[in-house]
Amino acid sequence: MRIGGYFIIVGFQISVSEPTLYFNKYGYDILVIFLYVDDLIFMGNNSKMNEAFKTQMMVEFEMKILV
Repeated sequence: MRIGGYFIIVGFQISVSEPTLYFNKYGYDILVIFLYVDDLIFMGNNSKMNEAFKTQMMVEFEMKILV
């Protein structure tokens, strides 16, 4: 799985209880990603970190942002 491997390379960890849930902590900030088939849902408590992740994903993968 290319995207899951990418998450691991850039420092995300896989949840022990849910193998489609990835997370990364930056001090008090956290970014959580849920991967389901060809959909990706992400959220975090830092808006700048969320925007940086979204930009990074759009550069690395062909994707659309649906709001």
